[in-house]
Amino acid sequence: MIRIYWLEQTEADVATGPEWMNDDEMAYLATLRFPKRRADWRLGRWTAKRAIAAFFGLRPTAGVLAGITIRAAASGAPQAFGAPAPVSISITHRDSRSICALTPAPATVGCDLELIEVRSVGFIEDYFTEQERASIWSVQPPERFRLATLLWSAKESALKVSGLGLRADTRSASVHLAAASDAAKDWTPLKVVRTGEGELAGWCCADGCYVRTIVANSESLSPERLDISAASRDNDLTLTALR
Repeated sequence: MIRIYWLEQTEADVATGPEWMNDDEMAYLATLRFPKRRADWRLGRWTAKRAIAAFFGLRPTAGVLAGITIRAAASGAPQAFGAPAPVSISITHRDSRSICALTPAPATVGCDLELIEVRSVGFIEDYFTEQERASIWSVQPPERFRLATLLWSAKESALKVSGLGLRADTRSASVHLAAASDAAKDWTPLKVVRTGEGELAGWCCADGCYVRTIVANSESLSPERLDISAASRDNDLTLTALR
């Protein structure tokens, strides 16, 4: 059974200076034309670097963070280079928030963060399996929209594990929630059955207006949040200089 770790950051947490990025990352950032795309990309990289540093017990100085490179594989999935040992990571962002999920390689992990919002009839009919649709239609709003968001998020996480993302048919991933689960506040187990590819294990958590899901290709313990508070206190001068 593997261990999964996660970290959530917001745009307010990101150091404004460039010192925590390396030359390749700075060059790629310069190619992004739209401010929101640039902000999302910076936030995702910052979150991943902080997560990796915390996982390995590294002080998050500018030099340490710049030495960790996050590159996109051919599939688009993020890959970490420069870490003390191989890790699998997944990055997601929504509404100026980002999550990085991490587990030691060779296990593979996928994560997703979604804002609970109204889902149209067309969306529900087009992207969910017959069983999932029946579950969604069996409850009334706002529970209907929370459930639809949760199921959608779990699909995204599972398809990231496969390396396909939303290029795959979302109906090829069938989400099954734990019995009597409301996925509220604490991580609750789930499973995702991929057509012709077997079963993936995962977790879900609803907190306020957000849903978080993490799925892996191995059974895991409940995701453990990485603590960066002590590291941040040790590096107040460094982080202040970066800002």
